[in-house]
Amino acid sequence: AKEMSTDRGEVPTDKMTYRHMPDSDRPISLLGYGMMRLPVLDDDQQEEGKSHIDQDEVNSLVDYAIAHGVNYFDTSPRYCKGFSEQALGIALSKHKRSEFVVATKLSNFATEDQTLEASIAMYRNSFKQLRVDYIDYYLLHAIGEKENYLQRYVNNGVLNFLLNERAAGRIKYLGWSFHGTKEFFDYMLNEQPVKFDFV
Repeated sequence: AKEMSTDRGEVPTDKMTYRHMPDSDRPISLLGYGMMRLPVLDDDQQEEGKSHIDQDEVNSLVDYAIAHGVNYFDTSPRYCKGFSEQALGIALSKHKRSEFVVATKLSNFATEDQTLEASIAMYRNSFKQLRVDYIDYYLLHAIGEKENYLQRYVNNGVLNFLLNERAAGRIKYLGWSFHGTKEFFDYMLNEQPVKFDFV
């Protein structure tokens, strides 16, 4: 990445604020890196059916973030036309696993992705794309109403599968991202029986 500076000088590499989950000493940077929008190649550099992401630039940006204390990287199988996880996996592959924390999501929005089999395939593909053997933070992506939540995660057995994956250690923390009403938010926090780790 191009060297970035502020009016006050160089960006410090030792000033990041960290948090910890209650049951862990592993630091999590207060500032995370969202991988929803990434630099892309010019039209004449793109190959049909391949990633449009400028991988060299992503590598540099991730290196810069890690060098400056950011260790939380958030992605999804649906970001950047489906190439965000792959780009992040490549960028992180030269770093030690202890240097970064990965968050990704079960983005089973399409009806055909909501079967147990399709959802498990999406989940397993995230490991392959990210080049990891466990995921630190796994989210049910963009839940917003009870019926949709039940259809995408509960009635099809997906949530039970993910709870078993958490118990096996392949998911460290299981949570959800939210786009819905206060009433459904309250339901998720107080009325449904599953113990989620984060929101």
